[in-house]
Amino acid sequence: MATNQQSSSGGKPDRTRKHTRRDVRFIAKAYGGSLLITSVAFPVFASVATICFYLTPQAAFPLLSISSQWYAPVYGFLTTYIVWLLFAALRSRFATASGANMRVYEELKNRYSELKARLEVADIHDIKSAAEYPHNDEGDENDRYRIESLRKACNAYNDLHQHLFHNHSGTEWTLGTGYDHAWRIVHRAQEALVGVETLQEVIGDVVHDIRSIQNSTMTDSEALIRKMLQAIKDLCPEAMVYFDELRTDKNYRDLFEKSVPIQPPQPGQPPQPSINFADSAKMKLSSQPAWSKEIALEAIRQVKHALNVYQDSLRQMLVRTRNYTYIAIALTGFVTYLFLCFVILWNTTRSAIGTATAYYMIGAVTGLFLRFYNEASYKNTNAPEDYGLFVSRLIATPLLSGLAAIGGVLVTAMLPTLSGQKAPELDTIFNGTVTMEYLFAAAIFGYAPNLIIRSLQRSAQKYSTELQDSKGEGSSKED
Repeated sequence: MATNQQSSSGGKPDRTRKHTRRDVRFIAKAYGGSLLITSVAFPVFASVATICFYLTPQAAFPLLSISSQWYAPVYGFLTTYIVWLLFAALRSRFATASGANMRVYEELKNRYSELKARLEVADIHDIKSAAEYPHNDEGDENDRYRIESLRKACNAYNDLHQHLFHNHSGTEWTLGTGYDHAWRIVHRAQEALVGVETLQEVIGDVVHDIRSIQNSTMTDSEALIRKMLQAIKDLCPEAMVYFDELRTDKNYRDLFEKSVPIQPPQPGQPPQPSINFADSAKMKLSSQPAWSKEIALEAIRQVKHALNVYQDSLRQMLVRTRNYTYIAIALTGFVTYLFLCFVILWNTTRSAIGTATAYYMIGAVTGLFLRFYNEASYKNTNAPEDYGLFVSRLIATPLLSGLAAIGGVLVTAMLPTLSGQKAPELDTIFNGTVTMEYLFAAAIFGYAPNLIIRSLQRSAQKYSTELQDSKGEGSSKED
């Protein structure tokens, strides 16, 4: 009795330590993911802090004197570094599965609950007996196929549970790859359920999948739909009435023609081919062994797999484009920050830095204004999920527009050289006075990056709209 009490009391600290380690690991991974995603904006804020230290009245701090050329770059970097660490800690929640993209996470949770319910209906508790199922030639092929499908569906369900509720923090969620991986697991479970669920549920899924394929831009959509219809005809010819809208399509017309049902071969007799009143080429298709339920279900599963691969590729393209955009933002901001530090260390006057900053801000504001206008002009009221590409475009716009504005001012200043005049010095261009000529140049050139970002917007909208349409939940396309 005492031994049992000691073992039970000794187990509580072990469980407590286990939970503590898991919580620490969760917090550490979330903080690391938050550091990674916020580091994209680090060079931008470092540039802002450096300019503030350079233009504002200087105060005495340790390490460097006020007269040092390194005063603004060093203290601007240190200030940004401290703020970055604190800000990353405050937004660590947004480096988790539930915080990085709440909309997608809720959709995945709904799919998880749906899978759980469907597996319970399919008698998930029998998976233990399925593992002990005797794999021999005497076993029924129908049961063997169902048990193997059930095992795959349960494995995918367990993987999804582990991914969503245990490995639910870290860089994969801030980068969006965690959601992409979760959707692949969901699709793997859905494909396995084809061999487990009742015929009515399979037919319902086929109705949804055919609608999804019709709305998609898959190159082989007609062949995939034909395979689906042939499988349904083999499983339950009476169910073809639910696809009556395809009867007039020349690609599927022969599948709706009545034929003598295929009967399983009797012992000692060869299989009997179906009798179809189509031409000889179509007659060959009707002679397939439709009496084998597993063949028809496997055909449905393969078509579902092709649709899932198509959706996964579109989702992966969105996530990859968004991450590439963040990398471009980080590199552009880093180069801009290095250039700013070089200019400050080059003994540039405060008036020159202030003037250049003014032109930069004019271009950035112009670019942001046009970006908001372009985003508002997108008339789709049911905007599909773009996995953070909208935010990446907003961050990239002021950065690129500000640089374009500085370049526009320099180009405008160099125009008189085309008529043989001497090129102006930089001190005369950035002399502390914002002229109307250079102001308009900064505003006009600040618009230029929107041409590039607009192409990115169109690509993102194309991918996200195709992904939404391929789900068979109604088209989001605008006329």
